[in-house]
Amino acid sequence: MTFGLRVLGSFLGLAIITAVVGFGVRALSLGLDIGIIQAVAAHRDATVTSIAEIVTYAGSFPILAPIAVAVVLLRRWNRPADDIALVVIAAGSAALPWLVKLIVARPRPSLEQLQHLSSLSFPSEHTTQAAAIYLTIAIVLSKELGRGLRELVIGLAVVIAVVIAWSRVYLGVHYPTDVAAGLLLGCSPHRRDRDPRGGEEGGNVTNVDLDAFVVPDIDERLAPRDRHRRSRSDPRQRGARVVAHAAMALPLVGA
Repeated sequence: MTFGLRVLGSFLGLAIITAVVGFGVRALSLGLDIGIIQAVAAHRDATVTSIAEIVTYAGSFPILAPIAVAVVLLRRWNRPADDIALVVIAAGSAALPWLVKLIVARPRPSLEQLQHLSSLSFPSEHTTQAAAIYLTIAIVLSKELGRGLRELVIGLAVVIAVVIAWSRVYLGVHYPTDVAAGLLLGCSPHRRDRDPRGGEEGGNVTNVDLDAFVVPDIDERLAPRDRHRRSRSDPRQRGARVVAHAAMALPLVGA
C-alpha cells in the first residue's frame, strides 16, 4: 500500500470512529457535561480567566503550524521519516476535527461563554492539535535523550495538551467530552514501544506510529553524506519539503 493510501486510510478510519463517538455523546446529552461547565463557571476568577485566555492560544493552529514547520526546517531533514510524520500529523490534526465537527454538528455550550464562537463543538480542535503536535515534537526531539529525560519531555507535552483542554472548558467554549475526545484523537498517532537499548535505559518508550503515517525510515542505513545526496534526489523528500512549507498556508478553521 502506498504512503498516500496509508495516510488516507488512517484519516478516514479516525474520522469514522470519532464521528460515531460524537453521535453517541450528542444523543445521550450527558448531564455530567452540563454539571461540570456550571461548576467551573460558578468558580471563575479574574486571574485564572486571564491565564486561561493566554493558555488557550497555545493550541491554535496559527501558533502550532509555524512551530511544527520550524522544527522540521531546523532539523534539516536528518530523519526524514520523523519529519514527514510531524508534517502529516500537524495537517491531519487541523483537518480531522474540522471534518468531524461538520458530521456530528454538536452546538457549542450555551452557558456563559467567555469567548463567543459560532463554530461547532465536537471534538475540540485546539485540544486535538495541541495533543497531536506537541506530543509529536516532543517524541521527535527527544529520541537521542536518555529514557528518564525523554519521558520527562514527553510528559511535559502531555501536560501542555491537558492544560489547553482545561482552558477550553474553563472558557465555556467546549464540553468536557469535547476536549476528552480531542485528547484521545490527538494522541492516536502515537504508540508505546519497547526500548531496544535495555539495561538501565530499558522499558517502554513513546514513538510516532511511523507504520501508519510515514514512509519507512531508510536513512538509518545511510551515511550522513549519502543521506544529503539522497535528500536532494529522492522525489519523496522533495515532496515532503513542499508539504512542510505548504503547511503554513493551510486554511484556518474554527476553534
